[in-house]
Amino acid sequence: MTTLLLLALIVAAVHGLLIGVAQADEEDVQVLLRGQRAATSCEARRAAIATYLQSGDNRREQNVGLRSLHISDADLRDRLSSLVAILEDDRDGAARITKLAEQISATESLRPQDQQAELSRQRDTLLRLIRNPKERFTARVGAPFLLTRVLRAGDKNHPDWVPEWRKESLEMLQGPDDELRIVAAVNATLGRLPEGSDPRGSDIARALIGGLRHASPSIREMSHTGLGQITRSGPCFEATDPPILRASAVRDWEAWWKQNEAKLDSPIRQVFR
Repeated sequence: MTTLLLLALIVAAVHGLLIGVAQADEEDVQVLLRGQRAATSCEARRAAIATYLQSGDNRREQNVGLRSLHISDADLRDRLSSLVAILEDDRDGAARITKLAEQISATESLRPQDQQAELSRQRDTLLRLIRNPKERFTARVGAPFLLTRVLRAGDKNHPDWVPEWRKESLEMLQGPDDELRIVAAVNATLGRLPEGSDPRGSDIARALIGGLRHASPSIREMSHTGLGQITRSGPCFEATDPPILRASAVRDWEAWWKQNEAKLDSPIRQVFR
């Protein structure tokens, strides 16, 4: 297996941000339902979801049991619908990135002139993916990892590629498009922006806290995951919660922001020290 493909598969697995690596006993959707109905705290609701993520219904059956439920309680139905949406995005997005990684890996066996042409094509594909709001958000967040490696592979013939992407990624972080800001912010917390990019932690945290308000549960969860890369002790937030609970958690994150504003007003690499 080539280095590029191996790295891509690793990031796809890690990028399945909701799916833990620890093994758990087989659980069915009733465990999730009991946990969601009985949970009185954000932490307990997240724990119930974490248990379900290890279940056969999620790992092997692609949530068939969860999808087949008929629930009369509107609040619980909305929570579970949001969870399914997050899992679909995560699963489909990781598959998209893995397929692209395989295609990029295949360029290593091409003749030099053909390889450069293919790298250029792959660069354009990844840039379109990142910008396309119709793509799975998980794929949009994962694409910069592959893009950086494509740019490095083509650096000899295209020395302008990396500087252009560095400029664009920073413009995304500070631009008007909410989703592109979060794509850039999450990649910044994971250290995936191109060399020379070191945005301020305040810009990154601001974008991610804003993402907690997004209409998409997948974007809300990805934003919370990005914040978790900055701090392990921030307020609990559950992306599948109803609006009133999410609003309360966002206020807690805004209070956290005020308490940590001075520390965050530094390049992101310093924030992680």
